[in-house]
Amino acid sequence: MAKIGENERILSLQVSLCPTAIENVIAQAALAGCGPLCWGSTMAFSTASLIVGVAAASTARGEVLVAGVAGLVAGAISMAAGEYVSVSSQADTERADLAREQKELATDESSEREELATIYMGRGLDAVLAHQVAEQLMPTMP
Repeated sequence: MAKIGENERILSLQVSLCPTAIENVIAQAALAGCGPLCWGSTMAFSTASLIVGVAAASTARGEVLVAGVAGLVAGAISMAAGEYVSVSSQADTERADLAREQKELATDESSEREELATIYMGRGLDAVLAHQVAEQLMPTMP
């Protein structure tokens, strides 16, 4: 069985110890890392296909250039809009989760402390250490 690399282990630990939901999202995005690269390469192939298609249909250099630039601009706008919607949606979800957790923390702190300890036990800490970590982290949570 393959072991997690040192960088992934450190980022995973950072994700688990982040004090806010927004920092958690940032750490998870850093851990995933390759999504924009994959989408960007797909756009490059689409633009190249567009240019080849126009070049095959037309011999005028200007028409090929205009089609290529138009394809790049359209792709960039499309990717920017998609990324904006994705990030906005994720931020809305995180804000709602954070508000729910803050409400639960205000109304039932002991259950939230137990829930946090259970999370750390699920990540491999023994029960005593998990409860110590939860006890130490609870006063620092927003």
